Amino acid sequence: MTISPTSNVGRNRHHRQGQLPRQQSDVADRSKSRRCSRIFVLIRILYARRRVLLLALLFFLAMWSMLFVYTQSTDAYQKVTDAAFYYEVLSKQQNNLPASREVVIPADVKVSVIIMNHGRPYMLKKSNLMPTLLAHNSIDQVMICHSNPKTKFDYDHPKVTHIDAIEANKKMGLSLRFHFCQEAKNPWIMIVDDDQEISSSAIDQLLSEFAANPKRIVGKFGRGYSFWSAPWRYGYNTKNIMGDVEVVLTKFMALERQLCHRFFEYSHLVSDLLPESKPLWNAEDIFMSLTANHVYNVPFSGPFNNYAMPLDVWEAPDAVYKDGDIEVDNVSGNLDRITWYNDGLQPYLTAYSKATTHTRYRGRLWYNAKRRLAALNVTATR
Repeated sequence: MTISPTSNVGRNRHHRQGQLPRQQSDVADRSKSRRCSRIFVLIRILYARRRVLLLALLFFLAMWSMLFVYTQSTDAYQKVTDAAFYYEVLSKQQNNLPASREVVIPADVKVSVIIMNHGRPYMLKKSNLMPTLLAHNSIDQVMICHSNPKTKFDYDHPKVTHIDAIEANKKMGLSLRFHFCQEAKNPWIMIVDDDQEISSSAIDQLLSEFAANPKRIVGKFGRGYSFWSAPWRYGYNTKNIMGDVEVVLTKFMALERQLCHRFFEYSHLVSDLLPESKPLWNAEDIFMSLTANHVYNVPFSGPFNNYAMPLDVWEAPDAVYKDGDIEVDNVSGNLDRITWYNDGLQPYLTAYSKATTHTRYRGRLWYNAKRRLAALNVTATR
């Protein structure tokens, strides 16, 4: 059967074919109309709830302000803890700081010092750190571990030993200081960060206190742990604590050389956490202190054996020694040196984010490492 274009059947077919695009257009128009209606309704709802939204914005600003005040007050509190009068107050509260101790260093004691040079060579060369260390009679070796090819430098002195740690840094990160500590010629080791300045009296007091009991770690910067005091940081306490403490930071501390070997003996216990560390082996000082507690049979819940004390140690000022340093990606965010009103909101928020990530990881490693080390004791007694 042949259908003519002019027949009724043909006209109906062409009529239906012609109507199809208009039907699609109608559907699209209705869909667009519904979307516009939803947007309009949403706008009306937001407008009707404008007071609630304003209160929410004010609440957010208030919380941010409280956070800012807290960070600033924490920094102020940190400075107070370093003051001389706080030493007396804390000694009365904790009864674990001696009112005074005669500074006595055994005449035959010799100490090796470990320093990592990675991003602040200018500061290390120009601050008072190296001259003070080299002038001390009890120090006969200063080992500088150069972990960055861009910052390696020469320091000509008979007490100085330069170590090429560039390849070791790729495998060990911050723990390389403990690796090369095993090669030191003296059984007593002093570790100090490259951005610290110290007095000769601080070295005397540190070594005198350490000599009273070398079966522990002694330094200036102590840290405590309480999970529920700061659960967002896994309990890591960023405030400096004096007296008998669980952890002493590597900023300035003394320990036995044999602990450096024991550090790597147990390092496999936290190998699953290391991929999260930035840089590699961040929180190495926490694990070293926990290793010391394990080696020296310190009870799980204390009393703790490591010791932090007020010493004349301070951070070298950036304004004086910063020129010439590359300061590669700061580990902790450098929040204590950045303020939003001086450096801008974006740098401050970036630093705050880094600091939060840094402390959370340190708290997590502390929590897990302590329990895994304790499990070794349980296994050994079975």
